[in-house]
This record gives sequence, structure tokens and C-alpha cells, in this order.
Amino acid sequence: MAEDQGVNGDRWTEEASRFLKKLGWEKIADSNVDIPGADNLVHGIDAMFKYTDGFRPTTDQGVFLEAKSYATDSFSAAKLRDWVVKFDDKIRELRVSPHFYERYPEMEKTNPRNGLLMLWFHDLRNYHEFYPDFCKALLTVRTPKTRGSSALTNRLFVLENDGILRLSSMIEATQGWNAAKGSSNDDFDIRFYYPSSARFGHAIQETTTLNLEYIYSRFILAKAKEHVDDKEVVADIVFYFGSLDIQSFRRLHQALLSFDMLSSKNSLVVFTYQRDDAEFRKIRPDVERVFATDKGPQVSLRTMNILGDLPSWIKDEE
Repeated sequence: MAEDQGVNGDRWTEEASRFLKKLGWEKIADSNVDIPGADNLVHGIDAMFKYTDGFRPTTDQGVFLEAKSYATDSFSAAKLRDWVVKFDDKIRELRVSPHFYERYPEMEKTNPRNGLLMLWFHDLRNYHEFYPDFCKALLTVRTPKTRGSSALTNRLFVLENDGILRLSSMIEATQGWNAAKGSSNDDFDIRFYYPSSARFGHAIQETTTLNLEYIYSRFILAKAKEHVDDKEVVADIVFYFGSLDIQSFRRLHQALLSFDMLSSKNSLVVFTYQRDDAEFRKIRPDVERVFATDKGPQVSLRTMNILGDLPSWIKDEE
């Protein structure tokens, strides 16, 4: 029924908002707001966020959220393409609308060119069989072209069950680490590590906020302080979502070297996500040797939980 779909959509908007807040994003205004665009039409926005970008720390990123909860048998590639085009048009009209910034001045302080389409397919029994079809549908989407300056081009992102649950597992791993250390000092909490880069032109950043680029990365870098033998030391932490074969770990090792994430003074903790227990057990000593040097570090391999549904901290109201 249309009424049920509306209720489910509103519920998913609130659940998606709770998820994004756990990534360190700040919600702006209420959910489900109607805003006049530059075209003098009213555009509905599910929610708006801003976050401090570790790669571009001088300007916050503004994000428009479109949250949709769907059954797999109601989805089609044509529908996804239509969503993306309409979402892009909506963001473009709001970005140049004086009414928008008058009503939400916090967004004017951001770079508001980001759109995040979050899809949750709630018939989970059918999701795994459906997932390859979704990936094919995603490949048919063409990013809308913008005439004129490239600065007017929106950045559009799609996140669905697989990515949402993967990041939820990482969030739970960070919460578990922070709780296990038993420190009331926030300085000991995990912070995401943004390497310096000539591309972005900024120094290394460490922040509790995860940006849009990192959301889709095969591995996410972080650092934390901990007490070992009554000494305060630094732990280099990697949330790794790639394959568990030896060649993949060798590539990860090279990447960590290039990002200055290996230190003889620090411990190294690698949280893995994929499961291949029988085979990985055979090569685990070889994996540990990949990261070991004469001076260290000693690597600790841990596992993230694999979630089959949304965790309670997303489902339950705050």
C-alpha cells in the first residue's frame, strides 16, 4: 500500500540518519523538508548533513540525503536511473536557490554538491540472489552532465545493504575498541587517518569523521592511543574489507608503506571483514610475516562481525 510505503520510507530516513551520525556527520534541520528551488518549484529533501572532510579540512562538505526502502522485486535499472537524474536536478536547483540558504544558512558554509542515495532492500532473504542484478543496474547509470564550470557538477553516491552493513560492522569494531580500552578520555578513541596528499594539498588529518571517499574504500586507516605495560603507545589500525589471500595482504602492506602507516614504535591492528576461515588459518603465519620487520611492528589480526540485518543502534529511536 502507498501509505505503508510512505511510513516505511520515513522510518528508513530516520534510520539512515542515525547511521550517518555514527560516521561523525552532523544533521542539519529536520527530516523530510520542502524547499523552494531556483526554478520556483518546491523540492522535497529527506535530510541534510555536513561533515569536516579529512582530505579537505578547510571547507565542510554538505550532503543531501535521499533514503529509499524497497523490495527487491519492485526495483528496476530504469527506476535507479530515474532516481539519479531527478536527485541531480534537485540538488542543482537548491544549490543556486537564495531561498535555500536563507532557510538553512549552515549549508551555505559548506560545499553542498554532494548527494547520497541510500537504498535499503528490506526483503533480506531475496537480497543475495538479487545483488548481482543491482550491480548490473548500477553500471547502467550515467552521471548527468553539467554545462559550464566543473564546480557546478554534483557528486552523486549510492549506498545499499552491502555497504551499509559493512560500515556498520566497522562502527561496531570501533565502539568495541573504545569500550575495551576503558578510558573516559576521548583522546584514546579511534580516529580515522587521512594521509597527506599533493592532490588535496593538506597535511595529515586524524578525525572521528569518515568522509564519502573513505566509505567506498577497500581499507580504512585509523589510529588510537592505548596503554601497554603502563605506557601510552599508538596503535596503527586498518579496517580491511578485501580478500584474505596472501597476494592481497602483500598489496595492503605496500599501501600501508606508501601512506606512512607502518612504524617500528607502534603496534599494528588489522581488522578483517571477509570470511574464509579454513584457508586463512593456513596462511595466517605468512600474513603476519608480511607485516613484520626486524624492528616491528607486531601485527594483531582481528575480525569484524558480519551482520545479517540492521543493528539495534540503527533501528531503535534515540
